[in-house]
Amino acid sequence: MNPTLVRAFRLRCPRCGEGSLFRGLFRMHDACSACGASFKREQGFYLGSIYINYGATVIGTGALYALLVLGLGWSHASALIACLVAAVAFPIWFFRWARSLLLALDGSVNRQQAAGEDAGGTAALAGDDARAGCAMGVALALILLFGLGMAVVTILFTVEAEGAEVVPTVGSIERLDPRFDKLVPATATIEVLAMGFDWSEGPVWLPDAEGRDACLLFSDIPRNRINRWRPGKGVDVFLEPSGFSGPDPYGREPGSNGLALDREGRLILCEHGDRRVSRLERHGGRKTLADSFEGKRLNSPNDAVVHSSGAIYFTDPPYGLPKQWDDPRRELDFCGVYRLGDDGRLTLLCRTMTRPNGIAFSPDEQTLYVAQSDPKAPIWRAFTVRDDGTLDEGRTFFDASSLAKTRRGMPDGLKVDARGNLFATGPGGVLVIAPDGTHLGTLLTGQATANCAFGEDGRTLFITADSLLCRVKLATP
Repeated sequence: MNPTLVRAFRLRCPRCGEGSLFRGLFRMHDACSACGASFKREQGFYLGSIYINYGATVIGTGALYALLVLGLGWSHASALIACLVAAVAFPIWFFRWARSLLLALDGSVNRQQAAGEDAGGTAALAGDDARAGCAMGVALALILLFGLGMAVVTILFTVEAEGAEVVPTVGSIERLDPRFDKLVPATATIEVLAMGFDWSEGPVWLPDAEGRDACLLFSDIPRNRINRWRPGKGVDVFLEPSGFSGPDPYGREPGSNGLALDREGRLILCEHGDRRVSRLERHGGRKTLADSFEGKRLNSPNDAVVHSSGAIYFTDPPYGLPKQWDDPRRELDFCGVYRLGDDGRLTLLCRTMTRPNGIAFSPDEQTLYVAQSDPKAPIWRAFTVRDDGTLDEGRTFFDASSLAKTRRGMPDGLKVDARGNLFATGPGGVLVIAPDGTHLGTLLTGQATANCAFGEDGRTLFITADSLLCRVKLATP
């Protein structure tokens, strides 16, 4: 970088880089204490710093606006208010750097050499004042024009955005079968609604209710919280802590994972740290629904689905334990798939899956699909649901071994649409699999993708992918 600019950012003398320019918040020294270079200029010279400050303010607030709206999902109105506050505070803070940059520009054009004594007896920077003035005039004019352009673009963007939501996109969409086009429109993209999470998981859509706006809830497991996303309002914290209530740190994944709604619309949580399935009560507090099997603590409940009977089916791999399978706190010697009846009875349905994870019913509830996130056997299994709610031995529904060799991710969360198609997170993103086991296409997020959920009018698929919250508009619910 140009040494004169470095000195300007350090608020030092543009000639030697040693002496300080300011003796207070806004007052400048008359000359450099090290080399004696004069900081005095003709009357009105430092008014040029106003244009530098103006240009920097417009550029900064424009970048802030883009970050808040596109990056963090703020509403346009909220972002505009924040930018207005920044536009007032930033010029005051940037005052000294604006003056320093103007003086550095003058020193860069005027050759930095001594040329006698100025009126005060101090050595001054000398050179071609006409050339310096011309260069500074052009530079300040360009800054002013750029700032005005940024202001116009921001205003136009704000006005137009009030009528249409503008969001960035990620990844691509892979189409493998003509049936896919009936589910995901040709114009569909993977939109990024929010970012910056440690590991987003377990999305569930909460419809409108008395005193509550429709929203999406999703877990950020490492941060031990549940976030809430609302259209036009962005993301805020809904519940913290969400999965571990102890006073000390607890592994890398202490928070809640899968979320679901029971028949009364109450939130069901799979809690890693507290190793239980719980329910958020309407008037406050959480009720433990299951935390042990035959007197032994569960591993770390991962994902859940609610049957029309009210029974809760959930998986219990060891991912929430600090050392996972090798953790000395583990009490069970298997990873189970369970059924928690509405009578409170907990039944072990399957103990043969090495790492059961995502779980979902077919539309008629005759089939239960369970993902297995084991690198040695990355598969989805399909179980027939018996009349008493138990399962048969199951079968391999889809094997993702070949995909896992070249794409990031393992079988994880999944949902089933009204036609029985699976939207299953796995290698590459979200695999769309027909009821007959045909891989129709993939929503390629480019991220390790954790889970998904249908929301809004049923034609929106929300996706939690590593640090991102995404959505895809579908053709059918």
